[in-house]
Amino acid sequence: MKNVFEYKVTNNYDRKGVSITGTPVNMETLEIPDEIDGLPVLEIASGAFADRKKIINVVFPKHLIQICSSAFDGCSALESVTFPDTLQDIGPHAFNSCIQLCDVNFNEGLKLIEHNAFHNCSILKLILPNSLIEIEERAFRNNPITHVQFGSKLEALGYAVFEGCYLLESLKFPDSLLSLGYDAISGCISLQWISFGKNLEDIGSYNDFAFGCYDLKDIIVDPENKDFCSINGAFYDKNEKVLIRVPPNMGVNTFAIPKWVKRLASGCLNDLRLDKVIVYPKTVDGLSLSCIDLSRNISCIKDSDVEAWAKRQKFDSITQLSTSINDFLEEIVEEEKTVKQLR
Repeated sequence: MKNVFEYKVTNNYDRKGVSITGTPVNMETLEIPDEIDGLPVLEIASGAFADRKKIINVVFPKHLIQICSSAFDGCSALESVTFPDTLQDIGPHAFNSCIQLCDVNFNEGLKLIEHNAFHNCSILKLILPNSLIEIEERAFRNNPITHVQFGSKLEALGYAVFEGCYLLESLKFPDSLLSLGYDAISGCISLQWISFGKNLEDIGSYNDFAFGCYDLKDIIVDPENKDFCSINGAFYDKNEKVLIRVPPNMGVNTFAIPKWVKRLASGCLNDLRLDKVIVYPKTVDGLSLSCIDLSRNISCIKDSDVEAWAKRQKFDSITQLSTSINDFLEEIVEEEKTVKQLR
């Protein structure tokens, strides 16, 4: 068969091979040869097939090691890809905005998925190989993913990696995961529960964790984790001094912030479907109330703190709070039972 591909010779992979740089021919099925002029095809170069609107299917060469940046960016008719066993790295924006791409079959041997690699595609089910070590920022942002199966060696997930995956209902992260980037799951509006393994060390920032996850019911942390914990579904640092996130849809009417909490992470009480959130007298001294945005559901204690907070929130009077200070004082004894349960 006559070669219709443009290419260059490369020595980037400890052996001599070919990097495919493009083709002048428009085709629906892109069948990239295993070899050209006796040399193995090891790489698809940056932008090689970007914005080719006719490509529906791709057959990759059996020696392929890397797909470089924007190689298939904007291939809006591409529907399915299956990667060869030799592939190790999928580059930045490699399949960005392949809006029809719904079926992606990853290979064992893949180690890295770089930033924005599959941003704004139509992937429904994500089964990741055990060999995969890192997924960079926004790699799967804005996909209608319904299910994710992580590999056993995954160590890092980048910023906004699953942001806007609006059909995703659950995430069980592997024990191998060490780092979860800021905004990694923001805007996952159908997400109901999250499970973290025993080795998670970093979530990018305590602030605005699970922002826009309106249906979140439960956050689970392995009891052996040394940096984080969960109590009755709420998410804390390991020492229980920082309240990171209360699931908005956790299925209770009242949530009492434990007395030992010293800090409320910004956004930790966002979007709560509760009648009331209780802040105890000994707790309020150490808390910044400016992070609370659901004023109608907050009962606070100290007049000076409440007045200052109400002023910042532009309330006309303290009576606009759901429960008066005096009423709240009368509830302390009853709510003490709730706090003990949260222990």
